[in-house]
Amino acid sequence: MKVSNKANILREHCQGWRTSRSHAPFTSARPRKAAALRVMAAYPAVTQWVGAHLPGGPVVRECSLGGSGWSSAFVVETQGGQRYFVKTSQGRDDGGSMFRGEALGLQALYGEERGLDTHTLRVPKVFHVGSLSEDGSSTAEDSSSRGSSSSSNSSGSKGRGGAGGSFIVMEYLDLRGGGGGVDMAALGRGLAQMHLATPTVREGVRGYLGFRERGFIYLDFRTSDDPVAAAGQFGFPTDNTLGGSPQLNGWSDDWVAFWRERRLQPQLRMTGDTKLMRLGERLCDNLHCFFEGIDVRPSVLHGDLWSGNIGCVGGQPAIFDPATYFGHHEAEFGMSWCAGFTQEFYIAYHELIPRAPGFERRAELYRLYHYLNHLNLFGEGYYSQCASILQRLTS
Repeated sequence: MKVSNKANILREHCQGWRTSRSHAPFTSARPRKAAALRVMAAYPAVTQWVGAHLPGGPVVRECSLGGSGWSSAFVVETQGGQRYFVKTSQGRDDGGSMFRGEALGLQALYGEERGLDTHTLRVPKVFHVGSLSEDGSSTAEDSSSRGSSSSSNSSGSKGRGGAGGSFIVMEYLDLRGGGGGVDMAALGRGLAQMHLATPTVREGVRGYLGFRERGFIYLDFRTSDDPVAAAGQFGFPTDNTLGGSPQLNGWSDDWVAFWRERRLQPQLRMTGDTKLMRLGERLCDNLHCFFEGIDVRPSVLHGDLWSGNIGCVGGQPAIFDPATYFGHHEAEFGMSWCAGFTQEFYIAYHELIPRAPGFERRAELYRLYHYLNHLNLFGEGYYSQCASILQRLTS
């Protein structure tokens, strides 16, 4: 999503390791463990799970990277020096549906990336989705080692402010790259390869994230072809979110119906605007006209591909923070208006997937979905774009 806070998150992430105002900058000196744990005591479920299940031992430091209206981002460091990227959603995501959707999406993208050549896209691995309301897997030894920092949250384990919520733990990517920025030709080529691959998901994660143990949801990292998407269905095993908006992904064998019923109509209804809904109804009635003479097959899509969700890891393009589903590959360019794609990007992409007749016309159709979502999330500043696109598409 095009959110100023998120842009700040990515700027800090790309510039390297930063510290929050709550503690001093990191140095090569011995970690100030007690101070760091007092900070992280606000999220005991996060620190306890990381310390118990990932390499590196207990969490001793955190870096707040800011947040958006629906989540906050951190990097945590363990006693052994390993770093992990964490996002939390407090109060609004008690069931964890937002991060379940993100985890499944990253797994789908990662499943495609694993099968491609070494010059394609980097996708962060997901380790865990859990509830902030859980007390983790702490033992008496865990609690005593934390001392007063643990008791500071004795009113419950619901995190800051006593509200519930959820969290996701994933691989930390060093987005400082090699100083040369994103290789746009490599990004375009890798994205095309991903769109051409047979859709895959993780075995055991269809309809959420596999099996539970001690209140936590663990991920099964085996891959297999998705039998529904591979058979020509559009959608995803679970609904997810586009920024803070719900994104419906129920399976459909008709791409036109999917785009009408799962994408345009929900966003149009959310606007509550008579003019937009009237134009939208006219557009939806004639949606099939935009797809005459072309063959639409499901590809795994990032779903929210703008510049803030693209980075560089050691010279390799990286994508993250998706709103994944299986759909028409052209829909990936719905956020192109703030993605910074260059001519080199499009040349590399279309060398593998040539433009089909009507590409530019459908590009407006796919941009409309994201403009409507921005209107619903951020207000009237996006109204004129939505109205203009609808008028052009229905004229």
